Amino acid sequence: MGIRGGARKYIIDLLNIYGSGVECVHLSQYRGKRIIIDWANIAHRFICRSRNIQDFINEFINLIHKFARERIELIFIFDGKPRDEKIQTIEYRKSTRIKILDKIVDIIENVQEPEEDYEKIMHLARRVRNINIKHITECKKLFKMLGVKYIHLQDIEADAIFKCLLEHGIADICFSGDMDILAYGCKRIIQDLNFRDDTIIEINTDMLITYLQVSQEQLLMAFILSGTDWNNGLKNSNFEKNLKLIKKYQHIDSILEHLEEINNDLPNDKQIIVPNRFDWQFAIDLFSENIQNEIIMQIQSILEQQKIDAEMQNNPNGFKTFIEYGKHILEYDKTSKYIKKFQQCIYWKYSFNLNLYKTPLLTAKTNYS
Repeated sequence: MGIRGGARKYIIDLLNIYGSGVECVHLSQYRGKRIIIDWANIAHRFICRSRNIQDFINEFINLIHKFARERIELIFIFDGKPRDEKIQTIEYRKSTRIKILDKIVDIIENVQEPEEDYEKIMHLARRVRNINIKHITECKKLFKMLGVKYIHLQDIEADAIFKCLLEHGIADICFSGDMDILAYGCKRIIQDLNFRDDTIIEINTDMLITYLQVSQEQLLMAFILSGTDWNNGLKNSNFEKNLKLIKKYQHIDSILEHLEEINNDLPNDKQIIVPNRFDWQFAIDLFSENIQNEIIMQIQSILEQQKIDAEMQNNPNGFKTFIEYGKHILEYDKTSKYIKKFQQCIYWKYSFNLNLYKTPLLTAKTNYS
């Protein structure tokens, strides 16, 4: 769910406005960079358009292949166990899925236009598909085969890891469709990859806050006023209005102190109301929280071990194993489209990650198909 109140639409609408910090660029702009990816965010997108686990894995092969062609190193970040304070948000999401399932049942029991109703059912069904353990385990297997790095810390959510990896130089950019990343203060964010023309939207946080004429802390406060996974947003308000309030009153404390005055200029049905579950100070503390040094060391150790594991596969037998895995997991790929992409990913792994440009192993790359 992330940041609410229309925050994402407001920021994406700044696309290509000079100096806004939001622009559409080609993937080649990130050649040689290290990009961290919100696995759950992209996985939900892939689940919605996949018929089975093979389709789901194919989507990841396609994604990895696109980045590999540009010699971009990827690090996928999996979500750990959510904090107790997020339970209400999780329960809300469950109730939303139940409502959608009830709507599907209602359509099935009252079919009027079979073809049109079928399309409605399929659209709704995609919205209630959820990540399960098989999606996670099969992706990890794929990543290990391709030498793609990933982090999965059981007690830490992905959002908290992004800022840490950027600040410590472990990665250059983060890829996520959630605006939570902006709230955490990540400096360079990409999202909305167009799979046809390989373009992507980049948000430069420093340029964005300069354009909006706020500080990073004030932008965070506007997000909190709009609603996050940790608090509800002001009723009868949205991100655009909240941003104006922050720019005028500078701080949430001051807005709450002047709320009666603010509402004096509004009709009764438009007056701003402070919701239940509005511990804004807790939200600020959480988004500003830094990961402990021992966790950073653990992350570095995991990535180093994955690098060693990938290098150990640097032999003809390892290469043959990769090919056989590709044929096995994609046995339903009748056109061999994704088998070829899988094999090309292996080539890029060897030539880029392991610097094996001139090894005899790669001379057969033209015979992959």
